[in-house]
Amino acid sequence: MSRPYISVEIDRNVRSVAKNRCGYCLSPQKLVMARLEIEHIIPVSKGGSSEESNLWLACPICNSHKAGKIEAINPVTNEVVALFNPRTQVWAACFPSSNTQHIQLSEQIQNHLSNYRY
Repeated sequence: MSRPYISVEIDRNVRSVAKNRCGYCLSPQKLVMARLEIEHIIPVSKGGSSEESNLWLACPICNSHKAGKIEAINPVTNEVVALFNPRTQVWAACFPSSNTQHIQLSEQIQNHLSNYRY
C-alpha cells in the first residue's frame, strides 16, 4: 500500500498545532533524534482519511507501536477501549499526573531517547 499524499501546507499546519510534540509521549522534536512523523489517528487501513483533522504528530517509536490500531484492552477493566486521540482529547485529563507517574514517564522518555544512536 502506498503512503497517502500529505501536502506541505497540511504538514506545516499539523506540526504547528501539535507544537512540534509527539501526541502520545509528548516528546518535543528537539529531544527526538528523528523527525516527528505525521500519523493518521484513524489509520487509512481502518477507513481514515489524510485530511488534516485526522492527522497528528508522533515520534517514530510511538507511531510504530500504534501502527494500525484504533483500540486496545484496558488492563485494569479488561474492556476494549478506543486509543487516545491527541487531536480531540486532553492528555492530562486522560492520564494521571501524580509525581510518581511523572517520574515514570520521564524515565520512559529517557529510555525512548536511548534507542537512538548519535
